[in-house]
Amino acid sequence: MLWTDLALFLAFGFGVFNGSLEKLERMYPPFPGDDAAFCEDLRGATIAVLGHGLSTIDLPHRFRDNDCFRQRFSEGAYVLHRIPESRIAVSISGGAKLEDKRTALHELSVMYGIPTNRVDFYGNARDTVEEARETLRLAGTNRVVLVTSASHLPRAVEIFKKAGCDVVPAPCEYLFFGPNAQWRWYDWHFGVRNFNRSERLMHESFGLLFERIRK
Repeated sequence: MLWTDLALFLAFGFGVFNGSLEKLERMYPPFPGDDAAFCEDLRGATIAVLGHGLSTIDLPHRFRDNDCFRQRFSEGAYVLHRIPESRIAVSISGGAKLEDKRTALHELSVMYGIPTNRVDFYGNARDTVEEARETLRLAGTNRVVLVTSASHLPRAVEIFKKAGCDVVPAPCEYLFFGPNAQWRWYDWHFGVRNFNRSERLMHESFGLLFERIRK
């Protein structure tokens, strides 16, 4: 047992499973924002940005989210500016007060040039299943452009389809860029970065398997 644990520890630390994470993240291509006809066909769609929480730390709102949420919101803004008459529905979880979440979202919307009358949010969803339900409640349409981390997207697509959404995937926040990227010395060296990638791969792979067998 000790040798098995040690072997897994080294495999995770050296990034042995990075290729599997890349395959998971590349399951869906990036949103084709330069395709005007494609975007026009999505006129009036709702863009669902899955959240990552707002901290209760005693700092200004702009310091209380995280890089993952920023990347998701940035991609959501990119999509919104390309789809006519679209709206954005943002999930903001975490223990912060509802008013703090509203203020944080307003500040981000102004930063990305999003009119406030095209922004909705909900702050009570505990998981992706509840986010799908809340998105449909706010949307008024089942046509949803789904924005979330590339590794989370395959599982999220399964959940949103089960909820009755017509899903257009929009991945972001890639953790692994593959052999065509500019490699750094630590990409294949033992380190925390590879543990983070391995943890994400395990979490999302088992979650995706669960969704595919769940009725």
